[in-house]
Amino acid sequence: MTATDDIMEYGTEKETILRDLRPDYSQLRQQINTEQATRQDKVFGEMDKVKDSVRLVEDRVTEVHAAAKNSVQKINTEITYLWEHLAARELTDSAIPS
Repeated sequence: MTATDDIMEYGTEKETILRDLRPDYSQLRQQINTEQATRQDKVFGEMDKVKDSVRLVEDRVTEVHAAAKNSVQKINTEITYLWEHLAARELTDSAIPS
């Protein structure tokens, strides 16, 4: 056997090994892709849950803000009423002779 024959035999053997491994590689690649898709689906599902939770928190914050604003308006109205009532009373008290 010559060196050229050795090289030819090595090339043929290499091609045979590659041909034999190709189905295994394809199957492994498909499995990796499937697992990756499954992980992505899980991650996107979790992201959707987080987004839903954030929306719920935002809605609750909006409700609390609206309630607080309403309370502040009521308090301001009551303060205005009390100031007016106090001013009227002071006028009345000053009009009454001692």
